[in-house]
Amino acid sequence: MAACLVCTSISVSAAEEAAFSVSGMTTEYLQNPVGIEADSVHFGWQMDSGIIGKMQSAYQIQVYRAGNDEPVWDSGKVESSDSVGIPYGGETPLEEGTAYQWTVTVWDEDGVSVTSDMGTFETGVSNQDTWQNAEFIRLNQSSSAPIFRTEQELQGEVASARLYITALGAYQAYINGERVGTVDAEGNTEYHHMNPGYGNGNVSLGYQTYDVTSLLEGENTAAVSVLAGNGWKFGLATTSAQPAVKAWLKVTYTDGSQQDIVTNTSDWKGTLDGGIIRNGIYYGEDYDARLAEELGDFTQVGYDDSSWCSAENTEEIQIPVIENTFDEQTARYVRLTVNKTGPATTGDNENRLQIMEVELLNEDGTNVVSGLTTEDGALSVSNVFEGYDAWQPDHLTDGDYGTDSDYGYSSNILGYNGTEYDISSEPITIEFDLGSEQSFQTLKMYPRVKADSISGQECVNYPKNYTLQVSSDGQQWTDVLTGQETGTVRNTVKYPDQEIYSGSRFDETETQHLRISISGLGPAVAEDNENRLQIMELEALDGAGNNYAAEAEISIDTNGVAGVDQWA
Repeated sequence: MAACLVCTSISVSAAEEAAFSVSGMTTEYLQNPVGIEADSVHFGWQMDSGIIGKMQSAYQIQVYRAGNDEPVWDSGKVESSDSVGIPYGGETPLEEGTAYQWTVTVWDEDGVSVTSDMGTFETGVSNQDTWQNAEFIRLNQSSSAPIFRTEQELQGEVASARLYITALGAYQAYINGERVGTVDAEGNTEYHHMNPGYGNGNVSLGYQTYDVTSLLEGENTAAVSVLAGNGWKFGLATTSAQPAVKAWLKVTYTDGSQQDIVTNTSDWKGTLDGGIIRNGIYYGEDYDARLAEELGDFTQVGYDDSSWCSAENTEEIQIPVIENTFDEQTARYVRLTVNKTGPATTGDNENRLQIMEVELLNEDGTNVVSGLTTEDGALSVSNVFEGYDAWQPDHLTDGDYGTDSDYGYSSNILGYNGTEYDISSEPITIEFDLGSEQSFQTLKMYPRVKADSISGQECVNYPKNYTLQVSSDGQQWTDVLTGQETGTVRNTVKYPDQEIYSGSRFDETETQHLRISISGLGPAVAEDNENRLQIMELEALDGAGNNYAAEAEISIDTNGVAGVDQWA
């Protein structure tokens, strides 16, 4: 029996090295992922063995920056059977946008160890400061899906390339004629049609990381194109909006240098002349193949985008504001009284008072009412809409101007259909308790911009007439602004200014008579589906930019169709 036992022991000992292996290595529960968050990295693996009862008794994880032999974290030997969700424990935080390698050594219950093959992972760029000054870019509001593109020369032999991209809306990205997607372990490319996906853009915004090395290897030029859609950002029933795109193509060369191609208004152009002429989450999309054919394959290197317009930067868009500067005031209590509001919103035709943010600024530009809330008694409003949590008085001081979210303050319904609605008999008051006497000299009120008004491009339900008062004790009030008339506040976010024109240059010509013949026009107006020729201005310019058409006598052959006075 003893001999048999010795014999068995020797047999097992001789086979120990082959008794188990380590496989199924994951980082953040994914195999060799690209673009995971640097501040939340967890490791996992499997212990494989054909011997029943074989189990892990300890592990050791070592993490290296790609290409370095010195580990950034060595866990040391940890006596544990855990093999899932092991957090990164290095004293040095993992860097964003960086490639790492790692191994795990596993010991079984007999003290025999096996070290895994090398696993890899790459951190993402969740910190917006890491995005190399990439900007959100967009075009005018339209039912057509905007297309953006840039074409830039590469600076060497490409070793690796990553595309980090997000959108206010949805996007599809292309590089050098190929659609960008995720390549799986078998080499198959998966395409996601609604990235960056659903999310609360007021709190955070998702983004994706793509390994696009194969699309740029051996190339001299990078042609990057992005088709944008409305997605979830602008409402489930919306088919007309301003989707925006933010992207960073990081190209690393074999000599270690790096080139950054980022969305901006200087290198990127855009057009609304693509095939998708209407789109929405619930609506689907309308596609005009004739327009797509006329536009051509904008994803290719060498495409002529000279007729495209420059992209706009969402961060530079002028936010409408009602602003009034007065002699410096020093007080603890402030009362804003609104006597008139308007215009009503389209669709429901409701008159309310809707303000996204209120600021009281001192000489240095500090907002003395920032962060004041109803909970601490520092803010009170006389008329509050109770029907929807998104509309709360506390949004008046939360720093959100309502350009991304539609969260602000709203009163109850005051009336219907009014372009101006007088509520002076029951005015709405907004009162602030600053806690102590504070000095200020500028009032700013930001109207709602995520809705259309019955007055067209005017903002909705903003203060049309208001009074500002101050007090040291909350009892005796002194007028600062009385019966202040606002005037028209245009919605410059939803309807930004942008000139759109068609022009032609030719050799300078001297003439007394000039005829322009138009043989094709379109598209029709969305509301009435009418095709007309509609021109807002005509210019005939000399080399110095002088417009000789301005003083000319004009005759127009209207094909016998009678006009109306405002279209003359």
